[in-house]
Amino acid sequence: MGHQNVQLGGGPLIIFCPEHAQILADGGFSKDDVRQFLYETSRVKVSDFPPETLNGMVRHRRPRKFTSDHPDSGIPLADSPEEIRILVAVGRVRTR
Repeated sequence: MGHQNVQLGGGPLIIFCPEHAQILADGGFSKDDVRQFLYETSRVKVSDFPPETLNGMVRHRRPRKFTSDHPDSGIPLADSPEEIRILVAVGRVRTR
């Protein structure tokens, strides 16, 4: 979920396999487009945090990102789209 990113800062690392990266590229999406989409849509609900976390780290470390006390409102996983890192990687290839 990226819960620690919300509390402590930094951004998530998203790893795509080459096939999925190609699907996105074929659809006209750049890495920046994917970062922006993830930033806008990937949120952790306020209700997912224990009260002490809301009163401490989140409200004090990220006050501009914390915009509502409503339990269904969401907090972004990173402070900006640029903090979301995207990597394309392949696993071990078997040959016979």
